[in-house]
Amino acid sequence: MQKHDEIYELIQSMDASEKRYFKRYSSIHSDKKDSVSIQIFDVLDKMHFYSDEKLKSHFKDQKTAQHLHVSKNYLLKNILKSLRSYHQSFSKESELKDLLVEIEILSQKKLYHLAYKILLKAYKTAYQYELFLQILEILQWISRIQFYDPSIELENHYNTEEELSKILEVFTWDAKLENYLYLLIRQFNNPVSKIHLKIEFPDENHPVHSFVSTKSLILFVKSLICQMEGKPQDSFEYLKNAEKLYLDKRELIAEKPTRYFLLLSLQVDTAIQLKYFPEALQTILSAKSIYDSLKTHKIKAIKDDFDANFVYKLLVIYNSMGKFDNSVEFFETFVAKNPNYSNAFPNHILLNIWIQVAYAYFAIGKYTKTLEFLEIIHGTSFENTDYHLPFIFWLNLISVIHLKQNEKISYKFDLFQKWLIQKSDYQNLLTFLNNLKPWIFENQIESLIHNSKKSIFLPELQNFDLSTWINAEIKHYTMLEYLKNS
Repeated sequence: MQKHDEIYELIQSMDASEKRYFKRYSSIHSDKKDSVSIQIFDVLDKMHFYSDEKLKSHFKDQKTAQHLHVSKNYLLKNILKSLRSYHQSFSKESELKDLLVEIEILSQKKLYHLAYKILLKAYKTAYQYELFLQILEILQWISRIQFYDPSIELENHYNTEEELSKILEVFTWDAKLENYLYLLIRQFNNPVSKIHLKIEFPDENHPVHSFVSTKSLILFVKSLICQMEGKPQDSFEYLKNAEKLYLDKRELIAEKPTRYFLLLSLQVDTAIQLKYFPEALQTILSAKSIYDSLKTHKIKAIKDDFDANFVYKLLVIYNSMGKFDNSVEFFETFVAKNPNYSNAFPNHILLNIWIQVAYAYFAIGKYTKTLEFLEIIHGTSFENTDYHLPFIFWLNLISVIHLKQNEKISYKFDLFQKWLIQKSDYQNLLTFLNNLKPWIFENQIESLIHNSKKSIFLPELQNFDLSTWINAEIKHYTMLEYLKNS
């Protein structure tokens, strides 16, 4: 069994620029302990998987080998320090933390006028980026400075109790609304879970409405409520309005990317549900463009999830629009640029991606490629695969029929039928297969494919077009339902 090591995992998660910065940082802040810790860094960086034995074998000095845990802890502290230093220039939140440290130092040295000047700068930055926790801390420092040096004349809106109370209320509502948001998303993604929420909203005159981040959050929460009440059109309108607020103040996206891209993700899903495919396509391509333009560490933190969702949703949109060639071309280009994507993407999204890819290959007649992806799915351990099994078996069966792999047809058919017998929910599909059975077992595959109009069972069948077939014969399990629900 592969051993777990947190320092190894941290090093493997660092990108090339972070590793270069660590080396430079270590060379500037080096002491005697650093030589061993940097050697450990290099060894762990080159490992494909963690091994205590391999690590110890690189150190011939027995004393060093026996005390590796001490050097590794020292290495961990240095890596975290270098990462803090590296990322502080990319985030306004980090920048404000540094300014507050400067203010504390100046205050200790009784340089209150200089501390106040920096406080004014910090306050304006925190307000612009709607960082409520930092605004509260800055307001507390302003009160302190006035106490230490009464000669400093504070501007009116900096020394009022009302300002502190207002921001405190906004901060409380922001936290409460975000909690609503994540609980509703959990319930939306898992309807079986029972979460009883008594959701309240601030009145129209409340100061939360003067901030984009909280105002958009209210619209986001309302959109989820509409989705759960079966009102996708209303949900879509709320999401569009929330997106517009962010686009009018784009600097907030870099500071609060998770909220923004979650919002766009639901907007794309809702557009697909409403069959607004051009709008869904425009939204997801716009999201990708904005994402690529941002360089903060907060963006890097959501990279794998964003990329996985982008690939999956774009495939769904292309497939829903019947642009199967676009799906295949996009996926093949993506894989050429990102050959290790499957190691980074979450399993549940990876499964959905491969199903969409298999369907796209099927739709353009590349049945061998369809079977190739279905085999990958079959050979991978995924949770909750049951939901997709009818569609996976279906593509398997029809692909081997098209390829005239007669030796596999009976096996695939029996496998599919046995599974359906266990799942009584798919009675219509099972009935349809039973009607199809004579054609398969009488080896009349050629007749079934090329002379489908003569079929007494399948008069609507046109050269095994999957969506036509399913829509015509299986009213409770259409392709559109599959795309919407998956």
